[in-house]
Amino acid sequence: MYKISETYQVACAKAGCTMKDVCLRQQLYLRIVDTESVVNIVNPRIVTANEKCPYLVKPRTIRYAKGFMRMLETLNVKQLDEFRWRMISKTNRNKYFKLRKGEILLTPEEQQKVFDVLHEIGLNIENPFDSYVEKGIWENV
Repeated sequence: MYKISETYQVACAKAGCTMKDVCLRQQLYLRIVDTESVVNIVNPRIVTANEKCPYLVKPRTIRYAKGFMRMLETLNVKQLDEFRWRMISKTNRNKYFKLRKGEILLTPEEQQKVFDVLHEIGLNIENPFDSYVEKGIWENV
């Protein structure tokens, strides 16, 4: 199931839409129409019922990384110190420790920061993360 962001809580009730099976706005409408007294919808008269609709929102999956403790155990003391301080400078101290332990998932951009820091200190570790989690998000098409 895809988490509905506050940004996209505008549903679509266009009858006969050919994209109803993939458009999250249509799915949102079907899920809330019988339970909510007020529903925000796009104007069905201006919505096109095909893949060219400007309000079409398709699901997209993002791969988040969870923790990098396993990788840290392979570093020597000098590399570990250098990695830690460079990562803290790119995030902040509290966030670094939460990312490290997997309490906060690393976005693809944060994963790239880890790879960048490893490269900066002369290390080429192919998979520094403890595990991965895939989550669905909304995406305007």
